[in-house]
Amino acid sequence: MRKSERIVAENPQEMIWLRFNRLKSLKMCESLMREKNLNLSEKQKLEDDLIKKKSVGLSSAIESALGFWNSSSESLNAKVLSRYYALLQLTIAEQVSSVENKDDLEKIQRHTEFGHGLGIIRNLKDSFPKNFFVFILRSGHFYSFSKSLGLNIKDISFERRPRDYNSIENKENLISLLDLFRCVPELQPVINDYLNELPLSFQISYNNSKKRIEARNKAVLEDATSKENQSVPKEKTTYISLFPESEEITLEYLNGLNLPIKNIEEDRGLIDERIFVGEFTHSAEGYWQQYMDTYKSSHSGTSIIVPILNKISDPILIHLMILYSLSIIVRYLPDIWYEISSGELDHIGSLIEYYLSIVDKVIPLEMLKRITERDIDISMPGSLFGPV
Repeated sequence: MRKSERIVAENPQEMIWLRFNRLKSLKMCESLMREKNLNLSEKQKLEDDLIKKKSVGLSSAIESALGFWNSSSESLNAKVLSRYYALLQLTIAEQVSSVENKDDLEKIQRHTEFGHGLGIIRNLKDSFPKNFFVFILRSGHFYSFSKSLGLNIKDISFERRPRDYNSIENKENLISLLDLFRCVPELQPVINDYLNELPLSFQISYNNSKKRIEARNKAVLEDATSKENQSVPKEKTTYISLFPESEEITLEYLNGLNLPIKNIEEDRGLIDERIFVGEFTHSAEGYWQQYMDTYKSSHSGTSIIVPILNKISDPILIHLMILYSLSIIVRYLPDIWYEISSGELDHIGSLIEYYLSIVDKVIPLEMLKRITERDIDISMPGSLFGPV
């Protein structure tokens, strides 16, 4: 069972970084690694030497991440680079701190020596950002990190870096920067304004409509009585509400996406707002939240993300690809960056500023939770959830 940790702070962001500062200490890192190791079975437990190596790697990665994140420059291009390299180091910290693998910093570096594991390519016959794609390589950090998360992306990765857009046979494995932005849950309310595109993430909740619950219970009862064997059903269906951020989101649009929610219908909510309701079938044991991959942050309600290439819905992997793409533009494509910062693409520059503000507010806490493997709650002093 995950440990819980409460942080009381008037300035949550400052306290999160102070909490990260503790992990610059080798002693604190070793204490965290030994705590994680205690939860493993005797067969799974890591050897003492590996714990020490992982502790060194964690401390080193955190110190490097903080160095990048605390960069004082406020210029947009410098901020893009600092956030990308900070997140890169935090993903290394997550991988090296996991007790589910035997990766120490030296082993992880063998992958990073082959590069970031991502690449970009443009369709020169189209306009930005529709023509800007990122692809995954079957080597380097991104592939290694994804594997450490239990994600097999071999079938959507490229063995070799393609030379140009027209030479690529499996273009379906390219990921557009446009779609990556559309997947960020915190951008749901604004993505249509900036890009004239609909989001690929949606806020959801349990639908407690009495009519639907009665219909479901009746169906379950009829199914049980119609069977000779009165066994406990292995699956059950839960009704889920989806809240559209735009009137342009239609039933046809939602049903055309690879969502785990099926048989979606348009409905009206408790205050007569427009919603969609669908069915989510899952194991009869436990609650629906245990079986649906959801995301929530201080700037986003509980949401689902349409999996990229039917595989990737981890928000950190999505942020890593976005920031990598932006860092390539900043470093190597000054003509595009000029248009973004001062020219006809200045609406993209505004989106990037908005996006980086979200990054600063949600990624540090998300990565702190993932690295420590703790549920961290932050409350204001004197608030309802503050200490008595």
